[in-house]
Amino acid sequence: MMIKIALSMGQEYIKDRNETRDFIDNKLIYFLKKSLNCEIFLINNFNKINKSNVRNLNKFLNSNKINLIVLSGGQNIGTNKLRDSTEINLIKFALKKKISLIGFCRGMQLINIFFKGSLKKINGHVSKINKIYDLKNEKIKKKICYHGNGILKLGKGLKIQHKSIDNEIESFVHKSLKILGVMWHPERAKIFDYDDIKLIKKFFSNKWEELY
Repeated sequence: MMIKIALSMGQEYIKDRNETRDFIDNKLIYFLKKSLNCEIFLINNFNKINKSNVRNLNKFLNSNKINLIVLSGGQNIGTNKLRDSTEINLIKFALKKKISLIGFCRGMQLINIFFKGSLKKINGHVSKINKIYDLKNEKIKKKICYHGNGILKLGKGLKIQHKSIDNEIESFVHKSLKILGVMWHPERAKIFDYDDIKLIKKFFSNKWEELY
């Protein structure tokens, strides 16, 4: 089955050119394509926060029969209201249509906030290779992290899957919805880690409940 992914993007304003640009690390696209048989639709951020843009986004997602939404990493939540609003509406669409949702780094943080969780500043997780362990089997892995924010309060319905050895939450799943949050950056490894590929494959398969 061809999986149709809606992938969110970052946004920046180039003052010297008076341009607003949406952007994505193409390594994330390659990682997703390596993990899944998929077609990827890049989602432009809103130029304004209004009902018309929300309707147009939902129409686009419906017409292209999106069955997986991926929230990308990069940039702190709250620094760009247009991106925040775009991604919040992507989360709402995923919940309404009961389709799969994955958040990487910032995306995981936004999912946590959406479910009434909170964030905190942390040290030692920006441009660092951290040791992370699976709570189910305590297997330790080394992962590339780029987040200066961590989870203070876990959102409602979320269940921790991985923690770092300094006790920070590094991944979660939702207890009843098909939602996965991953704080590290699997796309930034020099060679994609098969464990990360397997995690994404399992999440989108009929074996996803094994993640619990």
